[in-house]
Order: sequence, then structure tokens, then C-alpha cells
Amino acid sequence: EILKTLWEMKNLLILLCVGIIVMLSVYHAETISQGIQHQNVRFGALKSAVNESLGDSIVDFNMSELFRVYHTGNACPFKRSVLSKIAKSEAVEIIVVGGSVTYGADLKDRMKERWTTRFSDILSSGWYDGKFVVKNMGVGACNIDVWIDRVNEFRSADMVIVDLSVNDQGFDLQALPLLYHTFIQLIDSLPKHPAILFHYAFRSAQSDRRDVTDHCPLPATQGACCGGNYMYCQRWWEMQDFVAITLNKFKVPFVSYRDLVWPDYLNPPATLPVLWNGKSHPDYKAHSLIAKLVAFGFMMQLKEAHNAKDCEQESRSKYVTGANIDVKVKPLCPNPLTLMRATDEMNSWQSFSLSNRDKYNSSDSMKSVWPGGAAVSMNGNEHWRYFNDSKLKFGWVLEASQQTVAASCPQGGWCVTALLNHTISLDVLLGEDPIVQISYLKSYPDVMGKATVWLDSWLNESILIDSRWSMQYSVTRIFSLVAREGRMANLSSALVGEMAVMPALQRATAGRHVLHISASPFDGPKFKWKLLGIATC
Repeated sequence: EILKTLWEMKNLLILLCVGIIVMLSVYHAETISQGIQHQNVRFGALKSAVNESLGDSIVDFNMSELFRVYHTGNACPFKRSVLSKIAKSEAVEIIVVGGSVTYGADLKDRMKERWTTRFSDILSSGWYDGKFVVKNMGVGACNIDVWIDRVNEFRSADMVIVDLSVNDQGFDLQALPLLYHTFIQLIDSLPKHPAILFHYAFRSAQSDRRDVTDHCPLPATQGACCGGNYMYCQRWWEMQDFVAITLNKFKVPFVSYRDLVWPDYLNPPATLPVLWNGKSHPDYKAHSLIAKLVAFGFMMQLKEAHNAKDCEQESRSKYVTGANIDVKVKPLCPNPLTLMRATDEMNSWQSFSLSNRDKYNSSDSMKSVWPGGAAVSMNGNEHWRYFNDSKLKFGWVLEASQQTVAASCPQGGWCVTALLNHTISLDVLLGEDPIVQISYLKSYPDVMGKATVWLDSWLNESILIDSRWSMQYSVTRIFSLVAREGRMANLSSALVGEMAVMPALQRATAGRHVLHISASPFDGPKFKWKLLGIATC
């Protein structure tokens, strides 16, 4: 009887569903069109800048479609940190954190075509009397675990935009909610308590079947569309859902490129190869659409912050509050005494302070080692060179071979002379209860080896850092050396990072010391290890 009644009412139910859809569409349109009344803001001009056509019939979407993939959240942090500055026509600093997509990898004109450039242009299109400063901190192969330890670098930001989705592929997806809880809480704890906006996407393998099988060997977790020539892993699409658990819990707003262009995993659009024309790195068209989407998210935050109420309440003043605060979540080195960091610029070698033992080869330091690149070397040590070996990131690269070892050890085997001849030594400052954090490249080629690390003259208390793993991609990792076991209870590093107690740090007094890094015995014909940065406290 119930089924019969429902069947008789089917036309009424259809009309009801159509009515709901129409009402939602009208609501969406009205929500977007409602501006804000503020003397320093011309909201209509901002909306026009966001809605400007991208000139592509496929890689573009209208405002209602963008609204569909905007996930609202707590607007009070934006009201406090961004809108308060807009009210005074003050400069607003936005830091964009991300990996190689944010960096602009594989774009022909990276600085011009990456999405943060267009996003910055939209913010500077004349709708606001003040100034926006957008800083792109994208670093290739730099994942959430690394940024957890680098949160202190966002201290000056009024707003942090996070674009790390492609980089989450290497983690157990079940760990992502806890990782992002840690990350968001640490950003929340910065002195300026910046507003946060997330952007989420996905990646593909295009037509590279090996790329799929390397990342998801089980056929049930593989997918293909568009004639079978466009392939992907299910986990690459699902990454967002695990992070969204945390974002929704703490009401952190986010926008989703994935939901915009590919909302249903089982039904990829025929235009997907155009909408994401790359593996981990899309082309400039996708970057333009990402910029439009993120700018839309910013615009919605601006509108919602203008109307936000009760922002003085503790439960709304930040994202992670009250019982949700994990007291164990603390950065290991919030105020580094030493900070050496490789960037995408050649001159970043100058941040590395070599000890008196090693000196830069000032007379002939620049020489071609990569198309369009150069290297900085040291006097008497050609094994360590600072250059861009990956087209993404500079760093101190140690290269050795059995021939170079044999030249140091005429009696055969491995000897202390070989160790010292392949050593780089750097001046570092240590505080009380010291910590040394070493950033390095983790990768899969057989040539990648283990580095020997020691402090001052305590070679017998060295630590090995292995740069090779089985995963078929490269990432930045941080290895933390601590003086005592208690430090290892820190959630933000113990969860995914690598840590070890270095006994030498227990005896090291506060002040200047020398950190040494060299090769360790290796079996293959060649050896490689890449240093990306050092922080101490």
C-alpha cells in the first residue's frame, strides 16, 4: 500500500524536488550577489574580478558552480586578522603554503602562470583601497609533515592558504586527520592567529600505467577513463575526504578543485584530461581555474566575516579551541637559533654557514652542471656541490663513487680518510636542551645512500640518516636529533617524522658548535645524498 501510494504521488515528488533545486539555485545566486557595505571595499568590483572569464569553454566555471564547492567555516579568524586590517586600509599579508603545484612545477613560465600570480592579481584589481601581499611558499616535494615543523615561518601572515592536496598521496590516509589537526592547531597558536583557507585537488597518472601500478598495485584501486588512456589511483581522489574530517570538525573553510571538476569518482567527466592536464602538475589553464576558485573562497570569507557575530567568544575566536586543544602539540623549534634553508633560488646557498674547516671556492665557484644552472663548490671538496639537480629545488648534493673512496683508502675498503674527504661541516648555534633538525631528500633510486652525522669531535656517537625508500617518488623529510627521550613525545614530529637521541647533544653546552655530514660505507658503484636545510634551537 505504501509503495502504491508513493507511485501515485511520483509526479508531486518530482515537482517538489525540482522546486527545491530552483530554490537552492536562487539562494546561491542571492548569497553570492549580496555584497558588503564598507567604505574601503567595493564588493561588486571584487565579484567582477573573480567572475572574469578565463576564455576557455572547458576549463572555466560560473559563480554558482564555484559556490557549490565552497565549504563554509568559522569566519571569525578572518574577521579578526584580515577584515580588521581592511577596515583601516592596511596591508594584508597572505602566505600560500604548498608543494610543487603551488611552486608552479612544469609550467613554461612558472612565475607568471602559477595560480598564486593570478590570485594576487584578482586581490589587487582595485576593489580595495589598501594592499595585499601574497607570498608563495610552495616547495616541491614538501609535505604536511615538513610544514608542521616549519609553521613558525608563517608568523607574519594575516592569512594562510594551504594547497597540499597532491602531496598527501604518500601517507596512510587514516593518519591525515590527526596530521592536519596538529597543523591547524600550530597555525592557530601563532602570535597573529591568522585566518586559514584550504584548497584541495587530486592528481593523475595520465597514460603512464607504471605510475599507477607503482602507487596502487591492486587493480581494484586503479581507475581509467576517456578511452582508457587517462589513469589514476582511487586514493588520489579520496585524499580530500580524510582531510575534510578535520576541516569540518574545526570549521576551517575550504574550496575543492576536485569537487568542481570531478565530483563523483565513479563518473569522471570526459573532459578530465583537459581539466587536469598532467600527473601531479597541471597546466596553466588549471592553474587559472584554481586561482579563480581560491579567490572565490576568499570573497566568500570576506562576506561571511563582515556578517559574523559573537566573534569575541572563545569558542569562535580560533579554529581549535577548548577540549579539542591537544596540549602535546608543540613545535620542536619555534624560534630557531640556526636556520639554513635551500630554496628555488641559487643564492640560497648563502644561508648555509660553512665552518672554518670548509670554505667556498670563491675563485671558481660557478660552473655549469645542469642546463641553465650552476653550482657552488668548496675548496678541496668537489664531492659536495650546491646546485639544482632536480629542476625543482637547490641543495647541497653529496656525490661519491667507489673510485673516490679508493683514492682515499689505498688499503681498500672504507676508512676514516674517506669519511673526512666526503664531509661538509657547518657552524650551528645550540641552546639549552638542544635540538638539531636536518631536512634532506628522500627518494627511490639505488644511488641514494645513508649519511653519517656527528657533532664536533664526537664521531663515535654519529647518527645515520637513510635517504632511500621504496616509494616511487621523492619527498622532503626532516630528521630531528634530540638530547633526551622526553623530546620524542612531541606529537607533531613523532607521528610521521624521524627522530633519534644523539648523546653528544646531552654534553653540548649552549653556544657555537660544528655539525658534520658525510657519506657512510656503500656497496653500489655510486652514492648520493642531498641536504636541504638545518634548523637548531
